[in-house]
Amino acid sequence: MKQFKIILLLTLTLGLSSCGDSGSGGGTPISARASTPQPYGGEQLTPCNTCSNMVLGGSTLLPMAYGITPDSSLSTNIQIFGSITSYCMQPIDKQILCATGPATLSGIIQIHQDNLICGLPRGEYQLLPLTPSQIGSAMLMGGQYYFMGPNGYRVKLTLQQAILSNPQGLSSNSNTNRVNISATLNYEGYGACGFINTY
Repeated sequence: MKQFKIILLLTLTLGLSSCGDSGSGGGTPISARASTPQPYGGEQLTPCNTCSNMVLGGSTLLPMAYGITPDSSLSTNIQIFGSITSYCMQPIDKQILCATGPATLSGIIQIHQDNLICGLPRGEYQLLPLTPSQIGSAMLMGGQYYFMGPNGYRVKLTLQQAILSNPQGLSSNSNTNRVNISATLNYEGYGACGFINTY
């Protein structure tokens, strides 16, 4: 697990350090179904040091949570990192139920259909944090993230909420944890380009 955290921290650092380049200018909003996606053209990205500290020195609250949009155009496989800041009577695999305070998401967003999500091509996109979320009662609120892929396209994700659930009970040992993400998407510097809701 320590080796995984170090690899993930290096990925976060390298990924965020490569995000400062800008594309072409312009202020025209991009359609959520645009046929030609645009490279990111907004502000210089600042690494989330707090998030990196949570990944390296905090707890892996949930190593896997899966979500998918109703039309199956997008799916997520994410991990949740944070710290247990209150006394917890739950078993070690259910510490997520006691987690409060700052937390962060990391993982993979998979786009399954071309042009349906901010005009992006299908493919695997890495989710990286910009500002931490807050967690309580197995729900994350707020926080900003980017997902980015090898094609160089980057989309900013502003999290409204991410509700964690499992019919058999949330557990760090389970591979059936689900995440219901509600978030808005935009190309910074160009305008809103869509939203996602997973279940």
